[in-house]
Amino acid sequence: LHRISLKAMASRLDPEKFIKINRFAIVNLDWIKEVQELFKGDLVIILKNGKKLPLGRRNRDKIKSLVSQL
Repeated sequence: LHRISLKAMASRLDPEKFIKINRFAIVNLDWIKEVQELFKGDLVIILKNGKKLPLGRRNRDKIKSLVSQL
């Protein structure tokens, strides 16, 4: 196995298909079902399989615009 940072892995993936949503996860845009707003303005991404992933504040606007285009 090779250890690779999430940032390095994200740079190898197609940016039109994958997005880094927080410090711990990269998501295939085809798998995003919706983005929900929680308390205090926090956002969560809900995948088509029902899994919920927290959305980092850094990429919030970028991801909201990408998801609205789906």
